[in-house]
Amino acid sequence: MFLKVFKKYFALFISKKVPADISQKDEGDTVSLEYIQNIHDNIQNMIKFGEAKNGALLTINLGVFLKLAHSNFIYTSLMLTVFSVIAIASIVLSILVLLFSFIPKLNFQKTFNPIFFGSISKLDRNAFLKDVDKLKEKELVAYYWEQIHINSNIAMSKFVYFKRGVFLTILSFMSYGLINIIK
Repeated sequence: MFLKVFKKYFALFISKKVPADISQKDEGDTVSLEYIQNIHDNIQNMIKFGEAKNGALLTINLGVFLKLAHSNFIYTSLMLTVFSVIAIASIVLSILVLLFSFIPKLNFQKTFNPIFFGSISKLDRNAFLKDVDKLKEKELVAYYWEQIHINSNIAMSKFVYFKRGVFLTILSFMSYGLINIIK
């Protein structure tokens, strides 16, 4: 049921000329520029989603860290002290991992790519318009595929940082929970 609704909703974004499974297209068929732009937009949305997830977890972790920082961690038991150090260290490491996810990883290309803002910003307006005017559709498709690959790596790194941040956050919560159980 869910898959039917999902396919129906996202069918609006897929060009009717291109089969859903690209591997099933005929040998002479080419992928339309519109289809490639949809893929590019989806990857861009995945980057935004990764940023939002990392930002939400970072906000939660900062709140937890402030709560932990104002708590009294002087315990008579060595075990409770160890768990409190693990809880604080894990939440701090999670915050650092999530902060690293926001550092841009820009790889400026040596050649002009009209899809990448870094390439565009290096040119003055007239040079940019001149280069874009000479652009052929086949070249534009190649630039889109290159940018899709680069953006996919960026999106993947955001999700890897999130996964690591969640693991460290869970470790911190479990340590803090054990402190409360043992106390």
